[in-house]
Amino acid sequence: MKAKHIVGISVIIAIMITITIFSAQTATESDALSKGIVKQVAVGLGIMTEEEANSTHYSTIKQWDHYLRKATHFTIYFILGFITFMVLYAMIQKKAVALIVAWLIATVFAIFDEYHQTFVDGRGGQVSDVILDSAGALTAVVLGTLLIGVFRKNKGE
Repeated sequence: MKAKHIVGISVIIAIMITITIFSAQTATESDALSKGIVKQVAVGLGIMTEEEANSTHYSTIKQWDHYLRKATHFTIYFILGFITFMVLYAMIQKKAVALIVAWLIATVFAIFDEYHQTFVDGRGGQVSDVILDSAGALTAVVLGTLLIGVFRKNKGE
């Protein structure tokens, strides 16, 4: 196994550990973190004042927080799927196999991650999150497949 493969696998494992750490946060911790980010963005962009973000616009913050959480699910699994696909492709040089295996790795990890959340105080696993995570990974591996096709065509392969 080449050094670049080991580095790639290490990055995949690091992403999975990061996801697991965030999933291990209690509902209170997770809620405070994501709502805090939404508030900072809303205030930083001048959409509302800090006072408004902390009180009168709570329902807006809560709604934006929901969208942030869902976008984060899609994005982190997009990243996991894309990197997993690229590492697998570099190792085996078969797009179809790399696509399927990378998508399965990300999807199975999403299932285990949501299951893990059922043991965390105030959290629960959601099938809708697994679907969103899987869609992010699928989008990434399809994009990776298309990019490889374009680069190979441009190189004349």
